[in-house]
Amino acid sequence: MFSLNGLFHFISQVPPSSQLGLKYLTLLSTSNYFLVVFLIELVAGLLLLANCYVALALTLLAPILMNIMPYHVFMEPAKVAPSVFPTILWVLLFVRERAVFRGLFQVSTPALS
Repeated sequence: MFSLNGLFHFISQVPPSSQLGLKYLTLLSTSNYFLVVFLIELVAGLLLLANCYVALALTLLAPILMNIMPYHVFMEPAKVAPSVFPTILWVLLFVRERAVFRGLFQVSTPALS
């Protein structure tokens, strides 16, 4: 829903209360960075809703969530709660799909030549 809102602006947004947050979001908006982020969010959300390529969708959403959380923690701490919910949902899905990601958490030994 929020990715669609980012693309079509049908829900009014309250501007950030901090000057730093406002500058940050203005920069991202004017550079069209958000266009790419919202498209990735939309594709990942559709993949999750269709219950296909769930691991790919989680992989696409991880860096986005890892940018949303620090933004709210450091620039908009009063509004951190809405960013916690999608992060919790992501973690729950990740735990459900952890077998797919098992190889990421294995230590590999360097090949001897």
